[in-house]
Amino acid sequence: MLYARSILYLVLVIGLVVVAVFLAEFPGVMSLTWLGYEIEMSFGIFIIAVIVLMVLLAVGYVVMRYIWRFPWIMGGKMSTSRSRRGQEAVSRGILAAAAGDIEAAEEWTRRAKRLAADQPLTGLLTAQTAQLKGDHETATAVFVGMLDKDETRLLGLRGLVTQAMREDNDERALEYAREAYAMRPQTPWVLEQLFECSEKAHALDEAEDAVLMQLRHEQIERSAANRKRAVLAYERAEDALEAGDLDKALKEAKSCHRLAPELAPGTALLAKVHMARGSQRRAARALEKGWKWAPHPDLVAAYKSLVAVEQPMDWLRRVRKLVAERSGHEAARLAKAAAALEAEVWQEVRQYLRIDGGEPVSRSACLLMAELERRESGDEQAADAWMLRAEQAPPDPAWVCKVSGVVVDRWYPRCPASGVFDSLEWRRPPYIAGGTTTAALVSMTAPPRALESGEVTEAEVVSPDEAVKTDGAAPANDSDKPDDAKSDGAATPEAEDKATAGVPVAAQTTETVPAGGGART
Repeated sequence: MLYARSILYLVLVIGLVVVAVFLAEFPGVMSLTWLGYEIEMSFGIFIIAVIVLMVLLAVGYVVMRYIWRFPWIMGGKMSTSRSRRGQEAVSRGILAAAAGDIEAAEEWTRRAKRLAADQPLTGLLTAQTAQLKGDHETATAVFVGMLDKDETRLLGLRGLVTQAMREDNDERALEYAREAYAMRPQTPWVLEQLFECSEKAHALDEAEDAVLMQLRHEQIERSAANRKRAVLAYERAEDALEAGDLDKALKEAKSCHRLAPELAPGTALLAKVHMARGSQRRAARALEKGWKWAPHPDLVAAYKSLVAVEQPMDWLRRVRKLVAERSGHEAARLAKAAAALEAEVWQEVRQYLRIDGGEPVSRSACLLMAELERRESGDEQAADAWMLRAEQAPPDPAWVCKVSGVVVDRWYPRCPASGVFDSLEWRRPPYIAGGTTTAALVSMTAPPRALESGEVTEAEVVSPDEAVKTDGAAPANDSDKPDDAKSDGAATPEAEDKATAGVPVAAQTTETVPAGGGART
């Protein structure tokens, strides 16, 4: 390209030189008579005069054109400046809204509406500011307005889904989520909201389809997908059992147990369905298999309910059979100790309640020791000492919400206190080491909602050295999995372990939350 330009420049220079030499050798004379004037000049001067005249005409045309277009040029510059200032107002307003600065967000929103009212982000800023002020009607109206434009329709649907869920309008939220799914079926937030809304609206089959779509597009790990599907199967099994459809209940309960064998409530539900179908042996096998994966007091209670009336020694023999695979687990020792106490086998009670020859550490163990002293020898003084120690011992494991820290009385697919799906985990609640608290309703990583609402009146951090903890659970090797669980990525059972200790954060003396949610202090 450069070579070609060089050649063109050289040819032009040579041409000019040739013309100049030609005019020098043949100057000629040009004569012009106009309005009584006669002008004579050489041909070369004439050519130069023509060129100068053309240049002046061109400059004059440019000047006149600029003067003619001056109003439009100034208007364009003002519009550009206005757009730039509008964009700055929108960006600053979004930052202020994200920071929670209501006054700054309102001020920048007013400027954005004045300078860039037609910009999509101005509508988003208006909705965010309205949400920050608690004006949900205005926010909803703004999001509805976004549905009219293709470029903002998806954003409007996302805002409407959020608004509907905030208002606990599950049906409307599901409708908006379905519209968003029809537009962008592979968008991660669309699939997540579709799952959340359909599960809350109890459209469980649609919720499972959303999980499968997440798995197909690699937006979720297989283990997490299996867990979600297991909880959905649990809900379907409960519905079918309540409706009297035992075949469907059995199918869904088996699916729950296959996808998440570590979910003890799912195992207990499977045993309940088998019992409803009149199969005590299959119910017992399900509980024994589930115990290998996740030792839990609920399984012990379900195992005991298999026989309506039996002698204490018979129950002791059956509980030994149930916990044989994981006999070192804390739940196994407490179950055997309680059965031995009922059968009045005093020596076994003491044996089961001691850890490596030491003293009992859990609250239930202390209470059992108090009952043992009272029933074996009638020593009320020793029983009172154990009761006092029970008040200062760490609380027993319970169902604790991972989001809010609230303790509930049983496992639910969705926490009745926080409303979060599958947020309950079996662990030791937070406590004050050596104190008299029974359970804490909030952890330091949880939202401050519990403190603000008065559910918890005081919280305190206890150093690790002061807290009494137990060892955490560790999954076993993958080779220990059953074949059906290996294929679905289910979790492995824990090795001989104890219940996980809670975060050393505590509150005033509390009770567990009843089925309807809430808390009592």
